[in-house]
Amino acid sequence: MKDLTIKGFPGIILENGEAAYGGSQDWFSGKWMRLAGCGSVAAANLAAYYGIGTRPDIRGQGRPVYSQAAYVELMGKMFSIMRPGMMGFPYAGRFRKRFAAYSAENGVCLKSKLLYSWDRADEAVSLVESSLRRQDPVALLLLKHREPAFDENTWHWMTITGYSPDTDRVMISNYGNKETMKASLLFEPADGNVARLISFHRI
Repeated sequence: MKDLTIKGFPGIILENGEAAYGGSQDWFSGKWMRLAGCGSVAAANLAAYYGIGTRPDIRGQGRPVYSQAAYVELMGKMFSIMRPGMMGFPYAGRFRKRFAAYSAENGVCLKSKLLYSWDRADEAVSLVESSLRRQDPVALLLLKHREPAFDENTWHWMTITGYSPDTDRVMISNYGNKETMKASLLFEPADGNVARLISFHRI
């Protein structure tokens, strides 16, 4: 089966000249923002992709390209919207509502779907597939997972930008890098696994 990939996902040119794939909370100057700013990064990735309240520095190969400074400014704007508390920002419902409200304020109407839980991994994969076919990235909140390989990415927001049915891998923007994760394992419905998926699209 054909791989599904977001074609216009934003790129960032770092200060050292290297390229990043989406934003990274490590770019924030404040310690708390670096620690708890992953929700802001996911929101910035979506805002940049949909062109909501922001404008890229250039467009390269059909996608928006930002300087690192401009992207940090966008992430800071999203931080004020997805402001974390003592436990960070583990609130998929609030993320959904606040991003939709921000979009509407900037003249873009979005419809969203929140998958709060699932009984089978293919239910989550189905949402990812349908979203990517529309060329809509998916916000992923991974709260807990019993697989040790995901330990560094729990209680954490990421952005899904692709899926390969043949290899069972989802492509993810995480800390400015393009990573892949095994979909059937990531979305495994099991005790100790808690995740949320949010898909937006223009209406």
